[in-house]
Amino acid sequence: GFVEGRHVSAGQYVPAYTPVLQIVVVHPLKLHLDIPEHAIGAVRTGQPITVEVEAFPGEQFTATLTRVG
Repeated sequence: GFVEGRHVSAGQYVPAYTPVLQIVVVHPLKLHLDIPEHAIGAVRTGQPITVEVEAFPGEQFTATLTRVG
């Protein structure tokens, strides 16, 4: 996993049972998309897809379409 959020600063006093980090599990990473109605006939379960996100400009991620519905 990866650290998604840090709730305290270095050197800060933290009482017992206080959340200090938020960890995100990234395997499997799921992506939910809206596909325009006119394009729905072009997608099929099992189809390989390429995704680009604003958080990683210029990077492409490959995936497999597992569900349409």
